[in-house]
Amino acid sequence: MNANSAHRLIMLQHELLMALGNASDPNEVLERFTMRSIKTLNLRCLYLLQKQNQDIGLEAKNYCIPLQAPNIDCYPHLDEYRDKVVPSNTQFIESIQRGSQYWYCFALKGLGYMILERAVKPFDTDLINALSIPIGRFAQSYLGRMQFLLNEQNREKIKIIYERLQVEKSKLQHILNAINDTVLVLDQNGMVFFINPAGCRLLSVDESYPNDTHFTHYFKILDSRSLQDITRDIATVCESEGEWFYEKPVVLKTHQDRQLVVRLNVQRMEEIGQTQDVHNYYFVCTLHDITEAHELEQELKWRATHDSLTLVYNRRGFEDKINNLVQSSRDNPAVLICMDLDRFKHVNDIGGHPAGDALLQQVTVLMQKEIRQSDILARVGGDEFCLVLQHCNMDSALKVAEKIRRDIDQLRFKWEDNIFTIGISLGVTEIKTGETDADAIFLRADEACLLSKENGRNQVTQSIDEVDKVSPQRSNINYLHCVNKALLSHDSEYQMVLYQQDILPVLNPMVKAHQEVLLRICHQGKLILPNAFLPAAERSGKICDIDLWVLAHTLKYLKKHKTCMLNVNISGVTLSSGHARSSIFKLISEYPAEARLLCLEITETSAITNLAKCIAFMNKLKYLGVHFALDDFGTGVSSFSYLKSLPVSYLKIDGSFIRDICYNEIDEIMVKSIISAAKAMKISTVAEYVNDADILAKVSALGIDYVQGYCVSEPQVLEIDKIGLVSGSGNLFN
Repeated sequence: MNANSAHRLIMLQHELLMALGNASDPNEVLERFTMRSIKTLNLRCLYLLQKQNQDIGLEAKNYCIPLQAPNIDCYPHLDEYRDKVVPSNTQFIESIQRGSQYWYCFALKGLGYMILERAVKPFDTDLINALSIPIGRFAQSYLGRMQFLLNEQNREKIKIIYERLQVEKSKLQHILNAINDTVLVLDQNGMVFFINPAGCRLLSVDESYPNDTHFTHYFKILDSRSLQDITRDIATVCESEGEWFYEKPVVLKTHQDRQLVVRLNVQRMEEIGQTQDVHNYYFVCTLHDITEAHELEQELKWRATHDSLTLVYNRRGFEDKINNLVQSSRDNPAVLICMDLDRFKHVNDIGGHPAGDALLQQVTVLMQKEIRQSDILARVGGDEFCLVLQHCNMDSALKVAEKIRRDIDQLRFKWEDNIFTIGISLGVTEIKTGETDADAIFLRADEACLLSKENGRNQVTQSIDEVDKVSPQRSNINYLHCVNKALLSHDSEYQMVLYQQDILPVLNPMVKAHQEVLLRICHQGKLILPNAFLPAAERSGKICDIDLWVLAHTLKYLKKHKTCMLNVNISGVTLSSGHARSSIFKLISEYPAEARLLCLEITETSAITNLAKCIAFMNKLKYLGVHFALDDFGTGVSSFSYLKSLPVSYLKIDGSFIRDICYNEIDEIMVKSIISAAKAMKISTVAEYVNDADILAKVSALGIDYVQGYCVSEPQVLEIDKIGLVSGSGNLFN
């Protein structure tokens, strides 16, 4: 090493050491040193893996500088440093190269590990050796300031405790008059000989009110649920056990008949200076007024289980009710009715959401008119309702369902200059005694409701396992059984079959087309479509196995046919499972070349629900080359704000905005805004459900990038399957 090189290294060390400064804040030391290191050494980013050090009270924490740098989780080859223990000395450990990127790993005595990431030419040995000195000095400075800060905090705590002890005596002299809780002191006969000012206010008595009065002249205690007088019971417990404390709140009824919710605590205290023959005692009663908090808590509980629009139960409240019902030991029959409004979207499209809300309120009133107070009515979706009729047989339930259907069918809903007529489809099933699976009960009623819609809507249908004759449009299929059988590779009765549907570019024909991978189950030469078996798969958790099966077969197909990018759907259930996400990452890692031709479709609602997990998952897979599409876009809340956080390349606009876009101005405005926002963020847009030439012309004029639908191409078999399905055969789509 020549003199010039040595001089440069010395100057570099000096610059980094000067960056430490004399700040007392360890975070400031960290920020100065790391930012100077990034600038001086031309680093992409710097990671500080701070380990837990109980000797000095240091907590484990990871720093990523700058903040917008990739998370260290994106680099699997650095995983081992997250699990290492606190190093005993400061030294350079190793350098790691991946392509054109370099990582330099240093151990920091008593602190943890520092990893420098560089995306240009590597450091030479002299530079690495030179860096060890300022990095070691940084660790000493950072630890010293951190330890000083912790010691200072401990000294401050000791000082505060000391000061509190000094004033404790004076505080005790005024505490009874200063506290907001009511304090009463009773003699052993229950006579009041002290009440503090807060108690006078709570009980609405003057401070000159005679103290030598029995406490029952001031108040009585009632049970919070039954409102029965439990004052005597409390007195008996206090006499025998010396104290009374009830975890649940009680109701305080004052002499003016005011009722307040309080927490009551009674303690028996022995008088000081008693002889062996005389044992005098008194009772200290404290009452904490929680009336406002209790009312707020009851309101929050109500809001958590009730729909704020219709004031009936929401999905969560209904699920709690039906679960309690099936788990209770009952011998009375009950019936579940699932209901779905017909043509509700038409009201929303023309009148807007205020019209839809007003209609839902009117419909709820009509339903409540036909049911009893003991029955359970819930709004479980946008226009979906559920009803449990307790102590009711099937014949009576069918009559109630028919009355509800008739009332809603006769409803003429007026909004501004429009008059709307709607209908309702109902599915009815019995909740048998001894039946404990609420999901299975709900599925039966939901299937019956769906059958009502398929058979023409606005009708009542009994669940298919409770009628002798099954509709020819649907057989009594256990879809969970179908899924389980289809997942068995050796089963020949049920087989999963992959289809593909083209996603074609509109504005730039030179751009490569995509194909979405679609799933069907083949049974006895007929296809079962996803909308039939996927709900059962999602409820049971089998959807994770299905997603992995489709992904594995898609990657195998890509290994032989690298013609275009294939889109594969990942469900929200799979996305929320840590085990499933790990399995997906492991599977795709085995296909590095094919990963670049893979696009995973994640629905907007599932992405928002699992936002933090989703972003981390997508970033890990993006490192492998995987692309992402946000499916059903436009149906979530604050879509554009969440979109900024998600590393997606494509937006698939929800089909509900595309189907009616030619004559629905609101849908057109929504699609325009989505396309504009996507273009600003350099994200390609896809229009689903492009089923005719008019829709194709409309979305093309709006500037959509890709289109998908029956107007462009129908689903075709992805490959010739063993079961003999031929690509494009007409009966496959019936």
